[in-house]
Amino acid sequence: MGCSRLVTSQDLKQMQTSSGIDETDTVQLDTQALKIAASHYDVDRIAEVVDFYSDAPDYVNAIVECLNEVAEIGITGMEEVVADLMMGGQKAKGAEHQLSYILKHKSEIAEVEVPRAMFRKDDSVYPTGGPDILNKDGSVVELKNYNFNSDHYRHHAEETVAKVVKQARDRVDNLGAPRATIVFAGWHGSMPAEFESALNRAIGSDSRIDWRVE
Repeated sequence: MGCSRLVTSQDLKQMQTSSGIDETDTVQLDTQALKIAASHYDVDRIAEVVDFYSDAPDYVNAIVECLNEVAEIGITGMEEVVADLMMGGQKAKGAEHQLSYILKHKSEIAEVEVPRAMFRKDDSVYPTGGPDILNKDGSVVELKNYNFNSDHYRHHAEETVAKVVKQARDRVDNLGAPRATIVFAGWHGSMPAEFESALNRAIGSDSRIDWRVE
């Protein structure tokens, strides 16, 4: 069965609550899917994901199914996504968003977690990593997994937006990407009006940068 939508850790908690599933109920890991994943990715990484989420086999099965689907088309850089999944917290949530995006746009993507050195050796202008997604047409995507239910994104919209747009502008000014798209996760509430206004002001008339929520 294809992985049409990634089941996130948050989804699983909601499913357990609404259905009355006991966290101690036994759910079997899909060993065949795990064997396939181990043939595509570093076997130790896959084992670490299984161990890290040992109390959530449903989540492991969903993640592995998605990873296997991505592996079939050979997108470079997926090892970094797998590594982030087992880190927990915001890193894991960001990796969930990234994996969900990759599954939806897999035919467009050339590489993920792209090293900055691939674009330029001198990174003194903006000494950070490269883009989250490099598309086949040379455009890039930066993924943001913000919880828009938090008041932070209303009260600190200008500050947050300035960092996001600075990063996107770096991709076109310093790395030579023809276009940079900022994609915000739509899992955690609606984007506040204050944030959207600040975002549009910061981008202004720069047609090389755009944004969307998905």
